Amino acid sequence: CLQNQSEIHYAVPVRVMNEEASRYHEAWKEIADRHKAAKDVSGVEYISGFTKDDKLIPVITIVVYWGKKPWDGPKCLKDMLKVEECPLELQKFILDYPLHLLEVRGYDHTEEFKSDIRHVFGFLQRDGDKDALSDYVEKNRNVFSALGESTYNLLSVMSRCGRLKAVKKNVEREGRYDMCEAIEGIYQDGKRDGLRDGRREGKREGKREGKREERRDVLIMLLEKLGHVTEELRMQILQESDMNILKGWMVKAMDATSMEEFMQSVNGSGV
Repeated sequence: CLQNQSEIHYAVPVRVMNEEASRYHEAWKEIADRHKAAKDVSGVEYISGFTKDDKLIPVITIVVYWGKKPWDGPKCLKDMLKVEECPLELQKFILDYPLHLLEVRGYDHTEEFKSDIRHVFGFLQRDGDKDALSDYVEKNRNVFSALGESTYNLLSVMSRCGRLKAVKKNVEREGRYDMCEAIEGIYQDGKRDGLRDGRREGKREGKREGKREERRDVLIMLLEKLGHVTEELRMQILQESDMNILKGWMVKAMDATSMEEFMQSVNGSGV
């Protein structure tokens, strides 16, 4: 059976062990109930409801981990036990219970898969790299241009890309879903948003710099009325970018009656 994990579970070996034991217990009880109804066992076999020839069907659990963070949880029962606190002579009696863990983003043998799961793994292994993902989707356009709904939904959820879900209706074609169009649309929207944001920020920064220049010019003009502005002081004013500091210097320059008085009033502010 499969167990899906979107996050790391630090007690998963115990959980899997309990669930598998529960399945074996249910299978044993079913066999025992059949024998009881058929009245075909006796002696010690009657006590257990299980004959010498009865066998249970093996239970194999594979934990599929879809998360982006590399798995750092336990991979077997002993990883959860304080084995080192047991005497050495007893440690050999401690039974282990290995975990069959499949890390989607770290699995290197996707070519072994013959179904869409190969491309699901390939997609998720690249979803943190925009260029690599675009190249992969384009390279496998014949697959990603006509995904089944369940596969499209799985990629939307496991990649944690809400925009894939948002554009789902727009890329539906006769019951199939074009992931290529969805990815291209999302990236184009991102570029447009980035350009708009960049232009807005550029305009805002331009306005801020204009105000800074204005304050620097006014400050130097006020100081020139008080006396000689040294080249060192002029350069310090021109290099100052903090609007509040420039404003404070302007106020002190207006209140001062001489260059010496101004320099003394701002002596603790770095001028």
